[in-house]
Amino acid sequence: MKKLLSLIFVFSLFLVLFSCSDDEETEPQDNNIVPEKFKIDIPTSISDANSGGKLMHDPDSVFDMSFVYQGLPLFIHIGESSAEIVEALILGIRRYNLSRAQALDFTSDEDGRVKELVVKEMPIVDGTVYQFGLQVKDKEDDEIAMQVFWNNSPIEGIAIMNVYQMDRVNNDSSTLNTYYKVRYTENVVDADAEMEVWVADFPTDASDTFALDGMRMLAQKSGDVITVYGNSNHPYFEFSDGGSGVVGRNYAFRARGDEANEVGVAEVALPPSSETSVNGVFQNFNILEVCKTEYGNSVESSLFNYLAPGYFSDADGFVGDGNYNADPQLYPSSFVDLTGLRPFVPKDIRDLQIDFENF
Repeated sequence: MKKLLSLIFVFSLFLVLFSCSDDEETEPQDNNIVPEKFKIDIPTSISDANSGGKLMHDPDSVFDMSFVYQGLPLFIHIGESSAEIVEALILGIRRYNLSRAQALDFTSDEDGRVKELVVKEMPIVDGTVYQFGLQVKDKEDDEIAMQVFWNNSPIEGIAIMNVYQMDRVNNDSSTLNTYYKVRYTENVVDADAEMEVWVADFPTDASDTFALDGMRMLAQKSGDVITVYGNSNHPYFEFSDGGSGVVGRNYAFRARGDEANEVGVAEVALPPSSETSVNGVFQNFNILEVCKTEYGNSVESSLFNYLAPGYFSDADGFVGDGNYNADPQLYPSSFVDLTGLRPFVPKDIRDLQIDFENF
């Protein structure tokens, strides 16, 4: 977990450095075609780099499973931070006041290398025609660093970034194959906006049980409420002294956060990364069922903080499991009900690859 947190710090530093860039850009003008927004902000109750929160402890419990819930906000935060970096890059490009199809070179403030920026009209991606497409290359080695395809009014599009090619100073060769992909749209029925994030080949440390190498998550915003579901893959996750022999699990999750009330709820399942079906994942691989598989049916009497959903708050992080005496004003039944939200196939997340599109 410490290694994962240190990587988040490096990626956050990259974000800050890019956001402060002021090389040759000017303030964006009204005829600027580059989107002003490309992400959804997820409430800190369920997305937090300082993951954890109040440590629950029961002196009569041998198996306190609070660590499962406590890890989730960090993993969601990795997905959100990936989208935040992509959006910051788009906003940085926006300051070049692009208003038409064109090409230009610029020297990156991040790694001091010359980048080539090309804007095209009417590109086609997976059969969809977009108003504009944008590509950034590292000019010295002709490697693609970033692509964005989008429509305006309403904003909708996809962005793909290679971490290493975008900034070789703050990211070493361990990120050579690390890609982020973001789909963002404000063209949504019964919602304000929707965002989907993919992360592939995130650097890992084999000594870190919680190391995350890839994920996919979808977030939808309706007023102050953000609904999130997806999977993160943890190739070295295993239960100490467990009997299953499983090494490598997904965090399959579904969650909801309320920005106004600063609370959240989440449900977690831990299917093996090799699992090929999403059907019944919260029934077959919930915390209780996984612990029974690892330690036998009798373990149930010793478990603590394993029931769904987990309750969260901005102030305290994870505050309790399904036995938590939740305030119905802060956690109404419609907010707590997460049924109907399905994550993705675990094996697909384990094997996730991201590639640039034809441009």
